[in-house]
Amino acid sequence: MKKVYPNRIRELNKWKATDKLTPVGIDDGLYAADNWRLPLGYMCVIRAELPNGKVKERSYRLQKAANKFMLDLIANGADFHLMTHEFVKSTAWHYDD
Repeated sequence: MKKVYPNRIRELNKWKATDKLTPVGIDDGLYAADNWRLPLGYMCVIRAELPNGKVKERSYRLQKAANKFMLDLIANGADFHLMTHEFVKSTAWHYDD
């Protein structure tokens, strides 16, 4: 039997959609980062942005499997975000000197 995870889909489906963009500031991002928790059994989550525009997300318990996935992403020119218990890193963040 497939495990069922709790969610708020019924509540979200009641929201009225608009074409207006919701402004998001740095405080919103910091709040989201502070409240993000990785389950104890997992070492990381990797969210990849593939060159064809698709997004692929995987969670890993073993470092060897995560490393293989990241190397494959780099070889194929994809950017990715790595989230662990201690930090969030990204290959997509580029800074001008």
